[in-house]
Amino acid sequence: MQEIQWAEQLKTANEQGARLLLETCHEFLNAAGIDIRSVKFRPTKGRAHGKVKVYARTYWRLVDAYEDLGILMSTWHSKPQFLDPNGNPLPLSKSSGQLSLRNLIQAAGVKLSVTTAYQLMRRSPSVQFDERGRVLALRRVFVLPEFQVPRAALFVDRYLGTLRANSSQRRQETNLLLERNCYVRGVCLAEVVPILRNIRTRAAALVDSVDGEFELRRPKRLKGKPTGEAGLLLFAWARRTEQTSNRSRRSRQK
Repeated sequence: MQEIQWAEQLKTANEQGARLLLETCHEFLNAAGIDIRSVKFRPTKGRAHGKVKVYARTYWRLVDAYEDLGILMSTWHSKPQFLDPNGNPLPLSKSSGQLSLRNLIQAAGVKLSVTTAYQLMRRSPSVQFDERGRVLALRRVFVLPEFQVPRAALFVDRYLGTLRANSSQRRQETNLLLERNCYVRGVCLAEVVPILRNIRTRAAALVDSVDGEFELRRPKRLKGKPTGEAGLLLFAWARRTEQTSNRSRRSRQK
């Protein structure tokens, strides 16, 4: 009897969790100014991973450009020919000379046009342009504020894939992919600020290290060998919960 009760509760929790997942996606898209009614979605039986679908060609083209710009910024901060004696990235011209965006693209080995890189950099707070039109690096990580939705689509898809893979591998008793989390409810948000600051510093060092190892294994020419993708996503969160807000409201009313 108890087993049947838990089975029913698990089914209900799955349904409510699915509803929460969809509602969260809708809220995120609405906040990004996207009318969910304008997105025509038709569920299909499975997806052909690695194949660019017609409706997603622009998406994947921009995702690839975004990834290439991340490699570009990393190269800019690591290749000696683009650094000053103190190890800081030197200003780059657009297309001429040793210290140019064109030469950086070649050094990074990415398939990105100078025009595309220049236009996307114009929209990023990761770089700055001086009065001579040269590009100045402000941070190692490439950020594009208007790219929230494509990034969410990319990483949420990968995270759900990790959950599916781990669920299957648990049944087969094989190695699992990394998927860990820790969180606490009812904590004072002001008290976790130093913890989050520490996480940010330590996580950045870890991601930089892993990113360097991945880059060393970036395929050049691997004809006849299976290829795919591997990655690491870390994020921390802190938010006010409804329960906390309601408690505060009741306290003020007393």
